[in-house]
Amino acid sequence: MSAKAEAPLRGPAGAEEAGGEVALGEEGGEEASVEPLIVAEQVRALFRNRRLPYLVGVANAVIVVAALGGDVSLVARVAWLAVIGALAAGRLVLARAYLRVQPLPADAPRWGRRFAIGIGMNGVAWGAMPIVFSAGRLVEERALMSFVLGGMVAGATASASTDQRSFRAFVIPTLVPMLLMMAAVGGRVNLAMALMLALFGVAMAILASGSGRAFERNARLSLRNERLAQRLAEARDLLEQRVLERTAALRASMEDLRRAEANALHAVAARDEFLAVASHELLTPLAALQLHLRVLEQNVAGVAGGERATASLATMSRQVTRIAALVDTVFRVSGLDRGQLVLEARPIDLAATIRAAVGDLESAGLIDSLAGAVTLRLEEPMNGRWDPTRVEQIVVNLLTNAIKYGGGNPVTVALGVDSRDEGRVVLSVSDQGCGIPASDLDAIFEKFHRGDAGRRSRGLGLGLFVVRELVRAMGGEVSVSSTEGVGSSFRVVLPGRLTVPRAEASRVDA
Repeated sequence: MSAKAEAPLRGPAGAEEAGGEVALGEEGGEEASVEPLIVAEQVRALFRNRRLPYLVGVANAVIVVAALGGDVSLVARVAWLAVIGALAAGRLVLARAYLRVQPLPADAPRWGRRFAIGIGMNGVAWGAMPIVFSAGRLVEERALMSFVLGGMVAGATASASTDQRSFRAFVIPTLVPMLLMMAAVGGRVNLAMALMLALFGVAMAILASGSGRAFERNARLSLRNERLAQRLAEARDLLEQRVLERTAALRASMEDLRRAEANALHAVAARDEFLAVASHELLTPLAALQLHLRVLEQNVAGVAGGERATASLATMSRQVTRIAALVDTVFRVSGLDRGQLVLEARPIDLAATIRAAVGDLESAGLIDSLAGAVTLRLEEPMNGRWDPTRVEQIVVNLLTNAIKYGGGNPVTVALGVDSRDEGRVVLSVSDQGCGIPASDLDAIFEKFHRGDAGRRSRGLGLGLFVVRELVRAMGGEVSVSSTEGVGSSFRVVLPGRLTVPRAEASRVDA
């Protein structure tokens, strides 16, 4: 048996049981909850591997009877040997019963007491040996008996050191009769043997005590390691469970997100379809209304006193034109979103197209309040292949945006050859207005985006978005530079210029 720790075979009052297992407590209560488990380990060590020590004890008894029984009655010898054998058999039965039952930790103290009683009775039987065999006759016989009893004590040190009560229950009744008898006989040899046997017993007791403490420490450490391993396993299981739950929740969220995205796409498609149909249907009556307003203006112009009516009709015409422009913008945005933009590129003079677009804005009265404030710096002619309708829309959107945020200051429209690539042209529209905050520059071309200044004016926030999409569709790029309080400059680069040799060509740089 492995000898390990000293601890009383007792269960602390109020030991907590749950399903046959004593739970380890938390922090302050941990020591108290560990004690019953340590006692159970000590008792388990007492009952392990008991067959060989019992057989060795019986074999030693047979040898003693054969060596010392010459002058002792047969009845006494047989009786002593029978007692030794019966005790060995009884203790073996007890050990087998313990291993078969595998008692709960709370029952360990009771089984420990049974073991102590059994080993104590065995110690009494072995302690009776010098009395049964008349130890006072020969020195060599007393030496043999001392040797046998010392061996039995050494065996108890190895087998019963986990419980000091059981160890003492065997050692004391085993050695004391022999020590008293040799002391009573007297003589230097007997006293020396008694002293040596006593010292041996003390040494074995010290060794057993140390082994018991080591066993207890190891048992306590092992139980704590088991407790830690259990906690780690529980934490791992909990973590795995949480991971599974989070994964399931994430999958559900992703599924919800996919459904929401599908619904959103469906809603956007339905919205765009509605905007396209509604815009198309609105443009037809607006065009008819514009035509009738022009007819009325012509009719009223020749009537005496029709000046006030003419002014009202002009105002109405401008508002209808504005509404038509907004509806047309919505129509075009819905087409861009659905990827239905079709370009009709053909050879044109880009400078002439831009000049015509600015002229149309002036004739429509959209920039009449700034007459003379729009400056054109166009390199002419600027021949190439572009979609004139899309180019005109880009110019109109950029120019109306510059007028809206220009604060009444001059606006400049410039056109020239790209200094980095003569196959491309650069169109720039610059104002001297409030400028664009740096935080808005990245989002200025997004759909429905309107800065702080834009929120104070009318509009849908779609003009610059349409510019960006049209420029991209034509294979170009658009950018903006701005300083708050100084103004903004929008730069459009378009490919498709037909290279024409010229003596001097102006350059429009970024």
